[in-house]
Amino acid sequence: PGGPSKQKIKRGGNIKSLDSKPGLYTMYKPFLSKDKDILKKVIKGIQADKSNESQNTILRHYLLELTQSFMIPLERYMASLMPLQKNISPHKDTPIPSPFNPDDFLKSIEQSGPQLTSGIKGNWSGLYRRFFRSANFAGWYDMRYKEVVHKLQGLHIQAISEANMMEWIRDKQEVEIVDLVLRLRKKLLAAESGKLSLPEKTVEKLQSHINNIIQTLPEDLQNILN
Repeated sequence: PGGPSKQKIKRGGNIKSLDSKPGLYTMYKPFLSKDKDILKKVIKGIQADKSNESQNTILRHYLLELTQSFMIPLERYMASLMPLQKNISPHKDTPIPSPFNPDDFLKSIEQSGPQLTSGIKGNWSGLYRRFFRSANFAGWYDMRYKEVVHKLQGLHIQAISEANMMEWIRDKQEVEIVDLVLRLRKKLLAAESGKLSLPEKTVEKLQSHINNIIQTLPEDLQNILN
C-alpha cells in the first residue's frame, strides 16, 4: 500500500503474428493479377545496383503503358457517343453526345478492352466499376464531355456555313428568321471569342449568312438587328 499501483496488461490470445518480411501490405483486394515481369525487372535492377533514377524510369514507363491500356477503351467509347458528322443538320439544334452508359461500356470491352494492349489478366470490369465511382472518373468525364460538346458545336457551325440558308428561310415567318439570326450571332460570338477553334473561312461564311438573312427582313427589323 502506498506504492505505485501496478497495471496488468491483457494480451489477446487470438492475435495473428504479423509477417515481418518487407513489402507492401494492403487490406484492399486487387482487381488485377501480379505482373511478374515488371517485378523481375525491378529485382534485377536492384541486384545490378542500378540507380534510383533508372528504376523509376522503368516503373514510370510501366505505369504509363498500364494507364493507357486502361484509358484507351474509355476514350474509344466516349468517341462513339458523338453523332456522325453526316447526321449533323444545319437546320436543327446542335446535337449533344449520347449519355455514358456503364453497362454498354463494359459490354464493349469484352471484344476491345485492355486485354488487347496489356498482358495483365484480372477483373478489369470490376476495376472499371470502381473507377466509375471515383472522383477521378467524374473529373475525366466532365473534361471529355465538354471537349465533345465543343467539337459538335464546331461541326454544327461548319454545317451551317456550308448550307444554303437563303433557300431555307424562303418559306419561314419573320419571327423564325429573327430567331435564326439571334442564334447564328450567338454561335458567331462563341467562334470569335476563341471558345471554338474554327477556320477563318468558316467564320466569314457564317457572318455572310447573317448579313444576307438580315437583308431579307423589313427595314425596321434590319435597323434593330444591325
